[in-house]
Order: sequence, then C-alpha cells, then structure tokens
Amino acid sequence: MFDAAADIGVAAFMAGDSAPSDEVVAAELERAGVEPWLARRLTLFLPIAFGRRLLDGIPVSDTFVDEHGAHRLDDDPVYPWLAPRAGQADQAEAERIGLRSPEVSALQQARRAGISLQDAGLGPVALPATLPPPSSGDGGVPSAVAAFEGLLAAHGFPVVEGRVGAMEVAGRVTPLPRPAQHLVMGHVAFAVRHPGLATELLVNSFAGAGSTWRGAIDEGTVKFERSVLHPLIAGLVDRAACPEYVSWETWQHHGGAFDVCLGRQLVMVDGEARIPSLDGVLERLRAALDGVPLTRAIHSLRILVSYNQGAVVSHGVVLDGEVWPDGAAATALAPEPGTTGPMEVQRYALLIPA
Repeated sequence: MFDAAADIGVAAFMAGDSAPSDEVVAAELERAGVEPWLARRLTLFLPIAFGRRLLDGIPVSDTFVDEHGAHRLDDDPVYPWLAPRAGQADQAEAERIGLRSPEVSALQQARRAGISLQDAGLGPVALPATLPPPSSGDGGVPSAVAAFEGLLAAHGFPVVEGRVGAMEVAGRVTPLPRPAQHLVMGHVAFAVRHPGLATELLVNSFAGAGSTWRGAIDEGTVKFERSVLHPLIAGLVDRAACPEYVSWETWQHHGGAFDVCLGRQLVMVDGEARIPSLDGVLERLRAALDGVPLTRAIHSLRILVSYNQGAVVSHGVVLDGEVWPDGAAATALAPEPGTTGPMEVQRYALLIPA
C-alpha cells in the first residue's frame, strides 16, 4: 500500500541542491497532503532503510525503541515498504538519505574510536520521538498498484496474488519536478505482463498534477481508466467484457489478420470544445501497419496528438511500447481542433491475432 509513499518520500529528501532538514522534508510532505503520521514515518524510517545500504554487512537489529519500549520494524505498517525501495536506490539517493541514519552515525563514531562492529553489530534504533499512531488507509498517497487492482475488481475481475487470469498487474508513481510551487506532479504508470503479448512488459504512464499527491495520482489513474484499462480487460482477460467502452474491428495484415480492440478516445481540454476524431488517423495507421513485420502475438498501439493555437504541436504513435516513426506521418495529418487552447487527444488499441 505504501509503495508510492516510499517514492514520494525519497523525492522529498532529494529535492534541492543541498539536503533539506528533516523538518523541511516533513513539512513539504504534509503540505502536499501526506497525513502527519505517514510523513513522520517517512522522515524517520527512510534514512534507516537507506542507511543499511551503507553498513557494509554490519549486523543490525530488527527493532526500534521509543518511550513506549521496543518494537519490531517489520510490525510497523510503513517500514516494510521502504526497505525494498532502498534496495533500488542509486548512489546519490543512498548517500543523501542513508548518511542521515543514526546507525550510520554510530558506525562512523565507532570507527573513529577504533572499535569494530563487524561481530558485535548494532543495537536497536532509538527514535528521537515517539511515532504518532498510524491511521487506516493510504495516508494521503494512493498506490498505483492498489488503484489498478480496484479498477479491475470494479469490473468483476478481482486480482489474486497479482494476477487476473494470465495477466499480471503492477504499477508505480514516479514524482516529477513541481510544475508550480502549489502543485505536485508525477507519472502514474500501470504495467501488465501476459504470455500472449509481443513484449515482456507493457507499460502505460500518465501524468497527473494536483495540489496534493492524492489529487495528482487520482488524475493519472482516471486518464488510464478512460483510455487503456478497458482494452486491456477485453483484449487480455475476457473479450466479452466492457462492451460499452470498447469496439472491435478486423484489420488485414500481410502476415495475417488481427482483431483490434479499440478503447474510447481520451480528450484532455479545459472548457468545452469541438473534439476532433482520430478515425481518419486510424485508417492511415492501418495501412501503414501492413508494411510492419508484426509477429503473431498481441501488439499494443497508443496514438497521441496535442494541439495549441488551433494547430497540431506534437504527435506520435507508440507501438509495443516504442515510438513508431512511421506512425508520425499519420498523426501529423490529424484533423484541426475545435479550440485554440491546449488540447490532447489519445486513443489506445490492442491488436490480437485473428
């Protein structure tokens, strides 16, 4: 549940050219909607988790101590989610965050005194203050994995041990630089594995921004739900599912026909506008795909067109998770928008061997 919180906590520690104080980290997290009980745990436990990357095999305790006594780290609801993130840390993260650890400080003091801790190890971690009790829920930071699982369950496909049938699901939130002082922003990525896919891992990522992390992550999740979710369900789990959200076509190809599951068109625009249809773009892409040596596996197609000032300003096609240069010619001829303001239009499809 706290995988996204771990990444957001790391980003708070890494913000700026110089390391922020614990107080600044906690304040920034809370300002972005992280509940105080979770912000406090991220501030105290991330340095411990990351610091253990720097201990060179020194034995460590599995407990921490506060004014109420000793507690197992793994019994806390948050710490077990932080240790795996520490295992993925790069050198800069390990040093900036891990060097704040009280265990690292104790090791450095012992070495200066000529004391070896290789055999004796380190005792329980003493926290400078008692942690506030945890609350139920995600602490203001939704997990992309949990969001994905919730969307699937809402359509009648509960996730069991990370899978729905042959489809394995995953997700991650990657914090991005703040677009404005009062906003936070992140990429919300949803990934699937399936034995029928042409690629080992299929990832679709959507940007989300908001005054809080909940708002930003929810925005990215809604974009995913409205464009990619339903073709994934119908194409990889149950062809009869989501009939109100997908349409099916047959596309001919020199290597064999494909049944194409098309999701609804996702439109992002401020205010009301006449929405351009990408149907003509699809026709041109269908013709261009006939020249691509597609394998007899399930292929993904994501079309993106951005407008501003009444013209196309960026466009492209992602085929099997990679930019498809030949698809750019088709999207360059997208119809004119019905507004001079910014607008983005996307459409997603799965191509399944007929």
